Amino acid sequence: ALPGANAAGSFRAGAAAIDITPKKLGVSMTGSFQDRTAIAVADRLHARGLVIDDGKTRVAIVVCDICLISREIFDEAKAEASKQTGIPVNRMMMSATHTHSAPTAVPLAQCNPTPEYVAQLTAGIAKAVVEARTKEKKEAAKEKEAKDKAAKDAKTGDEAVKLGLARVFAGDKAGGLALVDAGIAKDNFARADDAKFYQGLAYYNAGEVAKAQTIWRGVKGTDG
Repeated sequence: ALPGANAAGSFRAGAAAIDITPKKLGVSMTGSFQDRTAIAVADRLHARGLVIDDGKTRVAIVVCDICLISREIFDEAKAEASKQTGIPVNRMMMSATHTHSAPTAVPLAQCNPTPEYVAQLTAGIAKAVVEARTKEKKEAAKEKEAKDKAAKDAKTGDEAVKLGLARVFAGDKAGGLALVDAGIAKDNFARADDAKFYQGLAYYNAGEVAKAQTIWRGVKGTDG
């Protein structure tokens, strides 16, 4: 069977929850259109980050246990997160849960934030992306290790070619093509023309159209 375009391993994710509970109590809380002061902590507050990678595009999502957050805070957090992770700011989506039991982050309805908490919140949002990305990278390393082991354990050229094609579909063009070519070099196929066809398909999907066409011209279709 032809390896699918969403072959296993083409989707990875990493998640993190960063505590954004104020370090000092006595801060203003937004909600009910009047100022209230936090005097105790019933539940911890978090900025929860998720980084997702489909092998081609990486995005970050953060949701914060806060009533309202300004664009300026999000923009600063995005810039710092992008600096540390390489994820473009236009591939980050951030929001607030709109809870009425969290510190004030933007001036509203008699409520005013403290500069210290705004700084803590901004840093926490950025950290949620950074730590989620770190965990996603660990998943990528595990995936590569598993793929490399599967390639090493491939007993036939057919197995290696199909594994390599799946890696190309998943976005690992260089690794996938190397494995496809290694499979062709094994030269022990159930159907040699199928293997050559898959090799051409791998090069085509990797963007090397001319080489793919050259390979396909050598497929004679004489093995049934």
